[in-house]
Amino acid sequence: MTNELNDFIIEDEEKIESVDFQEIDPLDEFLETDFSIKEDVDYNKYYEYLKELKHNNTTAKIEEPINVLKDLAPQYVDETIFEGLVFKMQNMDSYIRKYSTEYSDISSWASEEKDKIYGLAEFMWKKFSRDINELQFNLTLTRDEYKFIHSVLQQKMDYNGNEVFNIVELKESYLDTWEMINKSIDKNIPSFVVNIDIKNLVMMYHFLSKHTVKGLGKEYYTFKGLLTKIGDCNKIFNALNVLIKNYSEKFQIWAGAITSPEELSAAGVDFGETMQQ
Repeated sequence: MTNELNDFIIEDEEKIESVDFQEIDPLDEFLETDFSIKEDVDYNKYYEYLKELKHNNTTAKIEEPINVLKDLAPQYVDETIFEGLVFKMQNMDSYIRKYSTEYSDISSWASEEKDKIYGLAEFMWKKFSRDINELQFNLTLTRDEYKFIHSVLQQKMDYNGNEVFNIVELKESYLDTWEMINKSIDKNIPSFVVNIDIKNLVMMYHFLSKHTVKGLGKEYYTFKGLLTKIGDCNKIFNALNVLIKNYSEKFQIWAGAITSPEELSAAGVDFGETMQQ
């Protein structure tokens, strides 16, 4: 079901990383050089341009998910929970710094002691990954959006054998609670907030995306507004997923810098798993 994430028309991780393939004019010149006939090549000049390109791409890769979170997280993620995620990211950076060769003599430690440091680092990384997978998004639904969800998913939609169990899970985990909230709030209140995790959000999108509306009337704009909110939440999840993979790379570089490959292999450390743990 998580493969449905790729169906969202949003700026996902693939687009973020695509900047790695951008080229600047001096490097175009380098690529067009015929080295079979050109004897002298100013490789220092071209390498400086390459360094600049790598720096700009690395900066963009880091900043883009951060900008997505700054823009959208306040609307969809509880402030305290998000602050906790930020603290965990900062703490992982502090951990790497504390036990780096620059700030400690860890490279000279016994393998058994390094194993403890590796194990704790891996625990931090995996816990952050799980926290993201379990993150609850706050969806502010208008009355019309809630009625649309209820009508489409519980009255109009057809489900095949594989989908029957998924819609039951979605209903029991979230839709039943949303219905109680809708009934308990004064009818004059135009909207209310509900919670949902990424798995069920994607599941709901999968079902809603099969629905069609006619024309550009009220139902169209309700549908459009609802899909926009779902897409925003998925952008947040994708941005956090990019950061998790960035921290995986950070930990691998850090581990490689303070130990030999044999020690790292013996420690059984693996920062390369995906988010699906």
